[in-house]
Amino acid sequence: MALQVNARHANGDDGAALHSIFAEQHVSESALADHWYAESLDPDARYQWLSERLLPTPGRPVLRIQAAFTPTDPGPYQTNSHDGVVTANLGTAVGGVFVSPLLDLIDTAAELDRLAELRDRVASWDPASGSDRSVEATIDQAAAIALIEIAAGDAAAA
Repeated sequence: MALQVNARHANGDDGAALHSIFAEQHVSESALADHWYAESLDPDARYQWLSERLLPTPGRPVLRIQAAFTPTDPGPYQTNSHDGVVTANLGTAVGGVFVSPLLDLIDTAAELDRLAELRDRVASWDPASGSDRSVEATIDQAAAIALIEIAAGDAAAA
């Protein structure tokens, strides 16, 4: 088995090497856990944690856009208060709420009056810089900017 090394790895960037080895296959499955964890943080800590977790870095040149649905009709001992899901009476449908850590980040940025800062950070990222999937990354960037603009009340810019 041959290991292909590109310029990102040759310069000793451990983050880039780890990103290439593990890619994003496990992260995409963590949307619900990330959402619930972020929900437990105060707004400033939530913004910081979600920014670090989702926004591109030199060692991880991808914008993480994951989503999930909360469990539908969980058993009475598995329910929680997240997303308005409470212990259900039998026969009452609960759950199935769409959640996304990116939407949590945008909501938190709006709460902290930091939407412009978030938009600038997303817009300043060059999807072609080090990404092995620049077309998808460009689409992810455009989608994130559109969601931020909508949250800012500027649907025309979206």
